[in-house]
Amino acid sequence: MALALSWWKRARGAFSRQERAQSTATSEELRLDPLSVGLPNVESPNIGPPNVGPLNVVPSNFDPSNGAELRPGLTANEVLDKDGSSISVLRRLLHRSWFSPHSRTLAWETLTRGLEVLKDATPFCPPVQSVAGGLLQLIYQCDAIAHNPAERRKLYACVNTIKDHLDVARRSLDRHPITESGQAVKASVEAFDSVLQDVLRDAKAQALGSQGRFKRFKRHAQVFILARFHKAQISDLLSRLFEADAHLRVRALLSLVNIFCTLITLDRGHSRSIPTTPSTSSNSALTIWPPRWTL
Repeated sequence: MALALSWWKRARGAFSRQERAQSTATSEELRLDPLSVGLPNVESPNIGPPNVGPLNVVPSNFDPSNGAELRPGLTANEVLDKDGSSISVLRRLLHRSWFSPHSRTLAWETLTRGLEVLKDATPFCPPVQSVAGGLLQLIYQCDAIAHNPAERRKLYACVNTIKDHLDVARRSLDRHPITESGQAVKASVEAFDSVLQDVLRDAKAQALGSQGRFKRFKRHAQVFILARFHKAQISDLLSRLFEADAHLRVRALLSLVNIFCTLITLDRGHSRSIPTTPSTSSNSALTIWPPRWTL
């Protein structure tokens, strides 16, 4: 009995040593449980005591279903690759963290601020200052080119808003009898509409450009050189259009107030032609109405 027990202990030790040698030489392929709910059920070979065995094998106590957190958007195939390498998982996580839109924006702002500080802090070294200034100018030009389409969209939105206001003004003018002031207002509305059409035509001509390889390169170079000038032009045009829109709305409001004052004046004159009664004596409060405004 003792002899059999000693032989069994020797066999078990030899089997464990052989299994440990196989695990250190070649790692078995990790298996995923397809029935798991969105998280992999990891089964790894026995790698012995801590700090022993290959580095690319996931430890046996790694269980994502128990408290392990995954980044949003990672699937089971991305978490564990074919050989179960934790280095590849770390590489994917670093790639997603470094190349996200927020990280790119932060890196861009850091680069811009660093170049500005370098340009301001190196007056004793003209070459470094000139290089930093050139890179800053390049960044500003690229930023202006990137923002020009957004400025054009704002311009189109402002033009559409003012065109709607012009349509309302035309309809209000068509309802009322044509007077001398009404003719002037109608002429100014039509002139303003023609100006808006010219603005839209010029903006579309700037956006379309020319065809052909050389003409396209020439057009891109011209847009790059004049990017800040075009952005300043569009911004100035936007501010002028906003002012014109506000002026147009004020004129329309004043015209409505004038019409209202005229109706009240006619009603007051009609009430004076009627014998005054105690019930109509309250119309005397209308004498404090302000004078009529003119367009």
